[in-house]
Amino acid sequence: MRRMVAPIALMLLGVFGCCSSIVADDVRSSGRIDELLAERWRSESVEPSSICDDEAFVRRLYLDLIGRIPTLLERSEFLADAAIDKRERLVDRLLASPAYGENMRDVFDVVFMGRGDEGRGDGGRGRGRRGGRTIEKRQRNGWHDYLAAAFDRNRPWDEVCREIVLARPTSEENRAAAWFLFERENRFQEIAEAVSPAIFGVQIQCAQCHDHPLTADIEQRHYWGLVAFFNRGQNVMAAGGPQVAESAVGGWNKFADLSGASSDAALAFIGAKAIDEPRPADGEKEDNSADRYRESTGEDKDRGAPRVPVFSRRERFADDVLKDHPLVARAMANRMWGLLMGRGISHPVDKLDFESDPSHPALLDDLADEFRDSGYDVKQLVRRIATSRAYRLSDVPTGDGIDPALFAHAIERPLIAEAYYRSMRVALSQDPNTQADDELLAAFCETFPDVLAEQSVANLKQTLFLTNHEGMQRMFIESSAATELASRATSEGAELVVEELFLRCLGRSPTDEERGASVALIHARADDPQVALADIAWALCTGAEFRWNH
Repeated sequence: MRRMVAPIALMLLGVFGCCSSIVADDVRSSGRIDELLAERWRSESVEPSSICDDEAFVRRLYLDLIGRIPTLLERSEFLADAAIDKRERLVDRLLASPAYGENMRDVFDVVFMGRGDEGRGDGGRGRGRRGGRTIEKRQRNGWHDYLAAAFDRNRPWDEVCREIVLARPTSEENRAAAWFLFERENRFQEIAEAVSPAIFGVQIQCAQCHDHPLTADIEQRHYWGLVAFFNRGQNVMAAGGPQVAESAVGGWNKFADLSGASSDAALAFIGAKAIDEPRPADGEKEDNSADRYRESTGEDKDRGAPRVPVFSRRERFADDVLKDHPLVARAMANRMWGLLMGRGISHPVDKLDFESDPSHPALLDDLADEFRDSGYDVKQLVRRIATSRAYRLSDVPTGDGIDPALFAHAIERPLIAEAYYRSMRVALSQDPNTQADDELLAAFCETFPDVLAEQSVANLKQTLFLTNHEGMQRMFIESSAATELASRATSEGAELVVEELFLRCLGRSPTDEERGASVALIHARADDPQVALADIAWALCTGAEFRWNH
């Protein structure tokens, strides 16, 4: 891995070193992905990096698939495995773990809902705050469990998207899908601005006042047409929990362009045929009688579910726009590639808006086509990327100035807040199931909000949080790692506990310089080695080498 530096840790340990040598390329490629990338490398006269070693791979894969670093035991078992297919088998094992669903829940909670208490989605960039109140509401109302179960059970992605936009639960399994709309409290423009990037990978808000200035494919009528699909909704509390009712009448909006010309908002969206709905004459009072609605029967009636219009705009959106829309598969394929590879083929991942060509058009087409043909099988998509040769490349480029969009080397990417916090807990306790401090987790999410951001730059707020937050300080000084290793330092020697601490945190042995500085600190604090080890652990876990996947 590339040499990475923790600014405060330098005072204690000096520059972090590099991991061990690269092993031979004895893995199978994922066919078409690697062929298409290799064609581009040849045309650009770019030499790809070597395959990363097992130490780098096991850390990378654990972080990408289950959102945490491996424990010492998990790491040692993988390194000791001599089977030629051990990397593929690890991919399969992690995909089968419930932790995979929990990690994807954390990612897609932000993709759909954003970080904010205000309930805005932003396509996964994570802007805004995500305080404890938001986390608690989403947990209490089942949204988190719904997402985790959808990924864990590998439910078809198009079905999940349909349930979320329709918000009309048919069973306990999908009851909480309605929370996506419900949390936005009938703010229909916010709903449209969240649906478009999260499901279709397109930022549409630029078309609110005029046609998109950079592409003719996104028109103002698409923005207001998407709003119209949802503007008959109304939050209600039913016997089955929070739900979103829908009226059979109303919602006849108009919109004006920059010249002041007014148009009716028709049911329309990018790449789909407009849906005709007879519009009442100006001033005409609409009939909202019972025959405009379907009669509730069976479980719907027992749950007190809201009545459903005979002509349901949300249902027409799900059936006539979302179903088989090419951008649904394309957006998910691009987003998963970005999650695993460090950037989208079309970058950033929530701007499949035709402003610029994807870096590898044939590759994105291939991934999207296979994803759709597989029945929107998310685990198959993830497995295909994670077992490719491209995914296994070292993060050390073969030359200067190689464009990261070529994917000729692994791209470093910051951990999302949940993975960062979870990895710290694993490093400090070696128990992946340790109970989280919800207040501290909320603080992490507020301080490190980005998910799949276009770029990520450390800031003063993050530095102050890592340095001064009381919960952070308590987590390190009271950790079982500091307590256990301090008790062993006297009997086993400082060098051995330093070696283990580096393996716990960074998955590698310390350099001679790092070992010497750490042992010297422990000796200097012989009266309280627990504090010394907590300081070393803090320096390792707050440095760039820990904070980034590479």
